[in-house]
Amino acid sequence: MKSRTLGRSNGIFVLVIAAVILAGIRGSALGAPAPAPAKLEPVQLDSGPLDNASDQPAVVFSREIDLGPEVPWFRVVFSAARLSPGSLVRVTSLLDGDWQTLDAQQLEEWGYATAFFNGSAARIELIAAPHARGESIKVENMFVGRGLADVGEPQVPDGGDGTAAICDMTDERVLSNDARVARLWPVGCTAFIIHEPPDPATDKCHLSAGHCFLDEKGGREPADVLQFNVPPSVGCSRRHPQAAFQFAVRRDTEDARLTGDGCGTDWAVFRCHRNPVTGLTTYQTQGAAFFRGLVPAPGPDTSDAPPDIRVTGYGRDGGQVPNACAPCVPGDDDDDRNQVQQREDGNLFDVANCDPPRPGVLPYKRLDDCPGNSGSPIIRLDTDQAIGIQVQGGCKTSAICCVAFPVNIGTRLDADGLQAAMTRCGRVAADPPPGHKMHYPQLPDPFGWDVLMTYPKILADDWRCTESGLISEIRFWGSWRGDYVGNITRICVWIYSDYPGPPYSRPANLLWERYIYPPDFKVGFEGYGEQGWYDPNTEYYLKGDHLSYFNVIIPHIPEAFKQRRGDVYWLALQVDVADKIPGDGVFPSFGWKTTYPSLQFRDDAVWSDDKFGPWSELRDPQTHESLDLAFVVNGPRQPIPTVSEWGLIVMTLLLLAGAKVYFGRRRRAATAGIGS
Repeated sequence: MKSRTLGRSNGIFVLVIAAVILAGIRGSALGAPAPAPAKLEPVQLDSGPLDNASDQPAVVFSREIDLGPEVPWFRVVFSAARLSPGSLVRVTSLLDGDWQTLDAQQLEEWGYATAFFNGSAARIELIAAPHARGESIKVENMFVGRGLADVGEPQVPDGGDGTAAICDMTDERVLSNDARVARLWPVGCTAFIIHEPPDPATDKCHLSAGHCFLDEKGGREPADVLQFNVPPSVGCSRRHPQAAFQFAVRRDTEDARLTGDGCGTDWAVFRCHRNPVTGLTTYQTQGAAFFRGLVPAPGPDTSDAPPDIRVTGYGRDGGQVPNACAPCVPGDDDDDRNQVQQREDGNLFDVANCDPPRPGVLPYKRLDDCPGNSGSPIIRLDTDQAIGIQVQGGCKTSAICCVAFPVNIGTRLDADGLQAAMTRCGRVAADPPPGHKMHYPQLPDPFGWDVLMTYPKILADDWRCTESGLISEIRFWGSWRGDYVGNITRICVWIYSDYPGPPYSRPANLLWERYIYPPDFKVGFEGYGEQGWYDPNTEYYLKGDHLSYFNVIIPHIPEAFKQRRGDVYWLALQVDVADKIPGDGVFPSFGWKTTYPSLQFRDDAVWSDDKFGPWSELRDPQTHESLDLAFVVNGPRQPIPTVSEWGLIVMTLLLLAGAKVYFGRRRRAATAGIGS
């Protein structure tokens, strides 16, 4: 097995840590991130090269590190790791037993660091795959919280010119539990899940403020991890959710803007990687996303006007100094609310009153924002839709974006460039399902073709094996012609060896075949996109034939095919469907969805009406360019010793139960109510 050696020779994570440390000691500005005080703690951990001669995964190295009682939380930073396919690192908090495993690819996705854990003591383990040789990990630093109190954090006071952070001398924020809103860490901002077609149904984009990703000089801020279901702070010290609710930001999807004075040009769009503990996306985990709404006309500008918007975010709290976002003081009544999700309702302000009116600017009034609220959704109360992103707080009469009025500032979701960025994000290929054993997953193109694969049509595409072993799961994507959804009654699966050509590659010898019937496969809705239908036999095609597409999963293949690393194979599929839709008289047809051109492997896929051929090339009926199909082959997930899967379930239930009790007892929530 080929190992992957990881290291931080490019210094990316070192720069990120330095940015966080500097942010922790600089003065926090209104509309600014609120990173927690933190530091790098030197440690010495080097496993050296280790082997596993057994037929099962094995813990070949384990070390416990205690950072001392004053450390409230930690993050492990790996300076090097050599991991073969199937090998993992595992980090466990000795305070609450929370844990995270990372393979070589996931380590890269997480910037060679882990999720954030509560407590001061960690167990770090190296789990070697069967027969792996030379596995190793090395840790030289851990990123840790700087004590229980936010000592040295500056307050944001009333500066005498109306730059008040708390709008009317009283902080009126109340606790909230909106599943769509997350804390962006360690930069100390807020972000939220947005539904923006044509994004896949299982993997959504996220929005935040541009200044949470870009500093004033264009450098990158440390916006690395999205945290949902954040627990209460303890004595002002921030606490972190379980690793199952933390997600690494996908750097390749970041699209942020912060130009000029930021008025209407302060926004960020991004996706996250799947969670390495659960294999789920943010949307699959939280089950909710904002829809984008229209900005309504502002109501009357009077003190008794009913609120029409809400801002929900993770602003700083716990100081209770009048008219200021003061540093949190341990022992204060609100020292358990520091950068915990809170909300407040307020009113839109007519941008036409600003001097001058600025496109893309969304002003609002009577709503308290503190550092950490940057990136919060601005929500219409009547529709529960997002209409903007919070970027500047403080009820400032000197606001650059709206001079002479005490307002806060948001960026409209229809601001210049933001809508196009959201559409681009929606079209980015989703993170592949975990555990694949091919060159790379060929993910579905929501604007591609669906090629007829209903009996007697057979379609086939090739893949290169990247890890020897059994193929226990096959996943592919497809659609119903004209959106007339029928029932698949059987899936025929064949695997062939490879004939590389000339004139084009195609299946050679039949190696394996299975016929799969319900309930041994699953069909689930995946997403929307304007897609075409194509029958290569008749050369009939129609662009814009249908919108919906589906995933089809064969999760437990009996007597699975055993592939060999480096070999190229062909997967051929055919489906049988019920004759017609009951009561409709329509004869449904199912098609196999094409993948993105950028994900094509070698030359084109092929089609036939017989499992023994002959095989014809599959090409775009309009452009005649090569077409490949959307699928992924997975192997069995190896059991990891000593960690009970039930432990995650139990901890999750305890966390949710504790949060319910906590939210039910809070003083201000009792008078103002709790809601999304």
